[in-house]
Amino acid sequence: MAGRYRRPMSCEWISDELIEDTLRIWSQHLGRRVERDEAIEMLQNLKRFGEVLLEVHEGAGTDARSSCASTGRLPP
Repeated sequence: MAGRYRRPMSCEWISDELIEDTLRIWSQHLGRRVERDEAIEMLQNLKRFGEVLLEVHEGAGTDARSSCASTGRLPP
């Protein structure tokens, strides 16, 4: 690699190694060369997806706990 790509602060969690792994894995999987910007976008989308899953899980956990507390039973 010619040097470290300067990413916005919101993407500082994305390491050069993670980008390289993403490029390698997805290029193989898609059967075409994945560009660096595309790999970064993939990683950002994956992070957002994980955040949504956590929000849903935390919301479901709250509902399940309150249901359990009020009925004394685990939710179905």
